[in-house]
Amino acid sequence: MQLTALQFKGTSDCVRLRVAAPMGGPLGGCEGVPPEFGRRLPITRLPLVLLLLACTQVPRDQTISSPAAHSRKFEADTTLRGWTASDSAALALGLGMLRQASLPDGTQEVRIWTGLALGVPHNLLRLTRRGGRVEGLKALYWSLESGHPNPGTGADPVPIDAIVRYHIAGRCGPPKRVGGVEACQVHFTQRPDWRALWDSLEALGVWTLPDQDDLPRDSLLTLDGWAMTVEVRDGGSYRSYAYSNPDAHRHPAQVAAAAIGRVDGHLWSLVPRPGNERRYRGRLDVGVGWSEFRVCGTNAIWGVQGRLGARLDSLRTNAAGQDSTARHIYYADLRGMLAYPGLAGQWDTPYSEILQVDSVLTTHATVPEHC
Repeated sequence: MQLTALQFKGTSDCVRLRVAAPMGGPLGGCEGVPPEFGRRLPITRLPLVLLLLACTQVPRDQTISSPAAHSRKFEADTTLRGWTASDSAALALGLGMLRQASLPDGTQEVRIWTGLALGVPHNLLRLTRRGGRVEGLKALYWSLESGHPNPGTGADPVPIDAIVRYHIAGRCGPPKRVGGVEACQVHFTQRPDWRALWDSLEALGVWTLPDQDDLPRDSLLTLDGWAMTVEVRDGGSYRSYAYSNPDAHRHPAQVAAAAIGRVDGHLWSLVPRPGNERRYRGRLDVGVGWSEFRVCGTNAIWGVQGRLGARLDSLRTNAAGQDSTARHIYYADLRGMLAYPGLAGQWDTPYSEILQVDSVLTTHATVPEHC
């Protein structure tokens, strides 16, 4: 049997993450995923929490076959498959449990639950069709749990759910809690084209895909990654099915499942910027494995984590022949947010704050005398 760790970096398994992780170099590779994934670190060095923001890609070397290639008769089955679906999240959002619902004749509903094995929050896409009208909802949900203390510092753990609420502020409604789960409905700056999403899902065979366990086994075993549960109800008929890392496999049903799991990735372009995100100006020192930012008008020196763009990120990579002590100094205008209070200390960094950079807006080769 072929055993491999699922790698995000440089593969089509690309997800977009905001990472709350120990300091130690740039986020690079696949839309800001830390390079540690590409190096297959032991699990004890994995990030404390990965905040899932969006994922949109389908493997480029695979084509989506027509639904007829993997369709079967719709059979009513009230078994809820997979681990990503959450009854508590459904109740917190006021939706109820679809497998127990009673929909009027002519009403159809699809729920797609996706999540990272080692990341939060998870995602829910819900679409309902009544006659010719399609309504939709996108939500985030996560479990209430404490973080893990740093054995080197003894710092108290920062609750992971508090970090999630901090990162999604301004992008999601007030979280509601049922049991040990919180959930919130994602805001949009304009109404998404829910009908187009519905049509895409039907074209992918969302009603009739088999469960992954019903497919022929291959020799590939993936670790971690992401998973999906799909629930569909047409009037009185209900069924669900689940997939784990479908884009790591070749079966036509798994290729279609991967596309279903990422069908709503483009919706993040309609979501407001994070409420705790700011623009910062100052001196940016870029070096191999580390970067610092000195804020204009203050003596504060922050550690930098995040995406600086291809040009600046290349200066953070320890390439052959590169001077590992070289410092590259710029005047920069950055967009990002400070890490949740307490994380800089928990990560045992020398900085009072860590600036998690989303993008570099402007840079100048020299630092002006005055900001």
